[in-house]
Order: sequence, then C-alpha cells, then structure tokens
Amino acid sequence: MITRTRGLVAIALALLAPACLGGVITAAEIPGAPIAFVYRTPEEGRRRAELLEQRDRAPQRAGVMQLDDLDVWLDGGSDRRGELLEFAGRMALLDPRTAEVRTFDAVARGAAPLAWSRERERLLFASARRGPAQLFELDLRTEEIRTATRGPAVHASGCYGSDGFLAYSEARRTGNGVRVRIVVREADGRPERALTPGPFDHNPTCPPDGRWILYVSSRPDGREQLMRADLDGSPPRRLGFGRDPAFAPDGSWVVYSAQIGGRWQLWRMRPDGSGKASLGRGVTDEFSPSVSPDGRYVVYESEERGRESLFVRRFDGSEQRVLLSKGDGAHPVWLAGPNAQWSAK
Repeated sequence: MITRTRGLVAIALALLAPACLGGVITAAEIPGAPIAFVYRTPEEGRRRAELLEQRDRAPQRAGVMQLDDLDVWLDGGSDRRGELLEFAGRMALLDPRTAEVRTFDAVARGAAPLAWSRERERLLFASARRGPAQLFELDLRTEEIRTATRGPAVHASGCYGSDGFLAYSEARRTGNGVRVRIVVREADGRPERALTPGPFDHNPTCPPDGRWILYVSSRPDGREQLMRADLDGSPPRRLGFGRDPAFAPDGSWVVYSAQIGGRWQLWRMRPDGSGKASLGRGVTDEFSPSVSPDGRYVVYESEERGRESLFVRRFDGSEQRVLLSKGDGAHPVWLAGPNAQWSAK
C-alpha cells in the first residue's frame, strides 16, 4: 500500500539559499520525474537527531556502507541498529515540483533506494530488517518485492548494468576482520564473480552504457577514493578522492561528494577522472547527488547536526532550491530516461 503525504515548500531566500549561490530555482523549472529517497516525518527526524546526539556519534546515512557501521550491516538485528530503526524512515517517492511524498508501506523501515532499472519499472534497494543487509527489487507496476541477493554475505549496495548485469558489494567476515569487495552477476545466469580485490570496496555505480563501473574504495587511513573497474578484468584505476558517485543520464559526467576544508561538497568530473570542477558550495555537508533526467539539475542530501534535507541545484552550481521543507530526506535517486514523469497512481 502507498501512503500519500503533502508538504508545502516555503522558501525564505535569506535562510535556505547559501550566500555563495545566487537566486533560487522555481518549482516549474524542475523536471517532473519522481525521486526515490528515504523519508522521515518531522517527529522522526527530530527524535533521530536527539538520539544521535545522546549517543555522541555521527549520523548513520541511509544506503551507504560505512566502515564503522560494518557490524550493523553484518548483524541486521543488533541492538545498535534497533535503537535507530524506529526513526529510520521509509523508502518513498518525491514529486520535485509539488513536494508530494508517497511512502512504500510494504517496504520495511530503514530500507534505502539504490538504482532504477533501465526500463524504469524496478527500483533496487537495500534492507537489513530481517538480518544481514541484502538487495531487493520493487516492481513499481505491481508493488511486488523480489529478492535480488541472498546471504550469508552482506550485500548493501549495488547497481544495474546497461546490458543486464548486476554489480554489488559483498562483505564477509574473515579471520582478519571483514573484507568488502565488488562482485558481478551477469544476465545470462553465470555464477557471480569478484570484480575488485577489496579489502574495503563498496557502493558501485553503473554507467548508462558500457561494461564497467565506478565504486568507492576506503583506504586504511579512512579516506575514500573513487575507482573505475572494467568488467573484462583489467586492474582498477584510481580517479581521485571522493564518495557517492552518480552518472548524468547521458554518461558524460559523474557527480560526487568530496571533502574540501573539512566539509563535504558536490563536485563533477568526466568518467575518466578529468575535468574536475566544483558544483557550488553551500554551508552544510552535501552527500548523495543524483542528476535530473535532462542533465540540468542535481538533487542532493544536505546534512547538519543529525538532520537531513533534500535540495536541488543547477548543474553549473549557480542556483538551488529546497525540495523538502517538512520532514527529513536522505539518499535521493532521480528517475532518469525518456518521458520520465511523476505518476499519481
């Protein structure tokens, strides 16, 4: 069952638009394609922020495998995860023009969207409600949920390849701790195979076309770097420091988050790592960018003091707009493709 909630987007220029960005985008300009995300009601967002402050730890971001949360992903029913589950929010769709929110009540709390299928009728998501995190597919036509991966290994992130392959992270306990690597399962039913060596490779993202992926590799010092791996088995190549990579619909750009001067900000680069440029700088940490179907806008998660909000910014970084002013929003994934529009069914 889908539950609908309406929120009015009231923008105060002086408060909601960072001083370094000029002007505000109007709702009519934004493409009408829906955005999958994690939604929390205002009360859930407030209570979650209070709980995180009491525990004196950084927020656990939905849909992103962090090294310090591997025990949570490996033990989905643990008390540590259970403390936040009540306020984890629900997977939902957002109309970027009207701010209408539709939550998927059939999907367990704490699930996070990862990628849309090529035909734009299935949504890949991660959930750890019933044990170690696994990947699932939600059929938008029938609302049927299908299992995409199975344990005992943890599969907490993944993407659909252009010719039907599925790339996803695999975390296993070993005698030396935990190893996380990227594996690939081909559409023809061949057994899955390891694409990267690990030990901490995660969050793959697939290009619109081509047999290769980008992913995040965490170094022993905790810094995260963007890597490229071809499915032909060639050695992975480093593209630079950053996290949360996402492709523009035509594959010409990759948007990502990079830490500059102690704050996470949005950047873009070419798929080969060249042409790096800032996408504007706000006053909060910026994560999980996703590009609009027309390639002109980027939706992202703004995070401050345990509260998460969704903003949309022009691809050139010049202007932005808050998308969700009532409740918290995290890990947005914009539906891309021809004639991608919001459906009220």
